[in-house]
Amino acid sequence: MTDADKPLHVIPQLEAVANLKANPAAYWRSTVGRVNNGHLRTWIAPKVLLGPDDPVYAIGSCFALELEKALLGRGHKVLSALSPDDPFLIRAYLARYNVPSMAREFERCLVDPCPMRDEDLAVALPDGSYRDGHYYALDRLRNMNALSNKRAAARKSFRRIREAKVVILTLGLNEVWYDPDAGAYLNTCVDLDLISAKPRLEVHVLSAAQNVRHLEAIRDLIRTHIPHPVQIIVSVSPVALSATFSMDDVVVANMRSKSILRAAAEEFCARHDDVHYFPSYEISMCSDLRETFQQDGRHVKPTMAQHIIRTFNAVHMGGLGMDAVEEAPLAATG
Repeated sequence: MTDADKPLHVIPQLEAVANLKANPAAYWRSTVGRVNNGHLRTWIAPKVLLGPDDPVYAIGSCFALELEKALLGRGHKVLSALSPDDPFLIRAYLARYNVPSMAREFERCLVDPCPMRDEDLAVALPDGSYRDGHYYALDRLRNMNALSNKRAAARKSFRRIREAKVVILTLGLNEVWYDPDAGAYLNTCVDLDLISAKPRLEVHVLSAAQNVRHLEAIRDLIRTHIPHPVQIIVSVSPVALSATFSMDDVVVANMRSKSILRAAAEEFCARHDDVHYFPSYEISMCSDLRETFQQDGRHVKPTMAQHIIRTFNAVHMGGLGMDAVEEAPLAATG
């Protein structure tokens, strides 16, 4: 049997029947009064993954930034948060929007010497300025020196991940811009200036298998370059596509994107005992959407991010389960 023919999970008969009896949320009827009613209180089997003083590193899309704020608000040590030692940077510059670009950032920042040249994915514009396709491609940098300085600062900041006991990966986009000349994926979408400067760019809709391959590369880099055991938490960002480059309705394209990422996350987690799925996407999408999203209908409200982190703390830090989730809202954290 090839890997493609293997099921994700094999549950023996007796265990399956025991699961059905023990799982308080096994039946869909258990969702009555929970789904689309305030913040979803989902059932997750308690499993302690970190202690109160264990440092955390969060990487991913803008949803990761909201989780980071909520973690800081709960008193966690968050290594991915910017510090006074991070010149030239804003936090959004370090966001990672797709899995291939995330994997390349792990390689660029953890491997010595740095395997990526500053010229790689640097796009020169006619006025002499540059766009950085590996970071935030919409940010215009006045010259190559400015780009090099930002990349050096980003590498220094990212390398704090070597102290982390828990790494949180949030998977965001699956329509990804690809540069065939560089043989690499850009981190963000592009605008007309970038398209004019790089007319051979392509949009790739990635498969679940491609995403899993890059997630495996990330785990390999963590295990190789971080000297202590690390628990990896994987979630899918609920932040929707701002636009699709296909001819599909953006609603259809967004569902395709999130479904592929969710399938990739499930397969990746099923392979390893140190990789765990956390249902941020499900919690967000099955809550009252008016309490989930900001006015743009895409980005989550800080109160939703705080609810997600309260849920995470209850089941993976205290190991107490959902009964320990506090309902009182926290103060906004920026």
